[in-house]
Amino acid sequence: MKFPTLLYTIITTFTLLVAADQENYNTANGVSGNVDRRYRYAMREEWHANTIAERCYMGFSHVRLVVGKFSGQDFQAEAFEMVSDGHHNTHGAFFGVTDADRDTNWLANRYIKVHEDDGRAEVLRVSNPNNYIWLGRIRNGVTNDHIQSLGEQYIREHKRYDIRYNTCDDYVNWLWDQIKA
Repeated sequence: MKFPTLLYTIITTFTLLVAADQENYNTANGVSGNVDRRYRYAMREEWHANTIAERCYMGFSHVRLVVGKFSGQDFQAEAFEMVSDGHHNTHGAFFGVTDADRDTNWLANRYIKVHEDDGRAEVLRVSNPNNYIWLGRIRNGVTNDHIQSLGEQYIREHKRYDIRYNTCDDYVNWLWDQIKA
C-alpha cells in the first residue's frame, strides 16, 4: 500500500470513529437528562420496521438493551440482544432458535452487516434513525460479562423465538429488571 493511501485510510478511520463516538454521546445525552456521570446507565434501542412483516414490537423490527457510561464527550457502551435463526411464516410471525448476542462496541444508529461471500464485516448507518428510551441507572457492580451471562440464562429458559410469547422486547425487559438499580 502506498503511503498516501495508507495515510488516507488512517485519517478516514479516525474521523469515522470520532464521529461515531460523538453520535453515541449526542444520542445518550439527548435522552438521559441530567445524570450523575459516575454511574453506568441503560437505554432501549428500538429499530424501525420497514414493513408490517418485520414488526416484532409496536412498529419496531428489533429492540436491544444498551448499557454504558459517559466519559468526557463520549458514551461508551455495549448492546445486548436476543437474536433468532427464525423465518417468516404465512401468519406474519417469526419463530426460531434464540441466542444471546453482545455488541462490544455499540455505535448509535449503526449496524454491522457481515457479507456471506467473504465474511467481511461492514458498519452501516440505519436508513431511519433508531428510537432511544432512557431506562436509568444500573446496580453497582453489574458488569457487561454479568449481563451477558444473564442473557444466556434467559436463552436457556426461552429457547424458541415466538412473536406472541418471546420476543427481543421480552428479553430486553427481563434483562433490565435484573440489572436496574
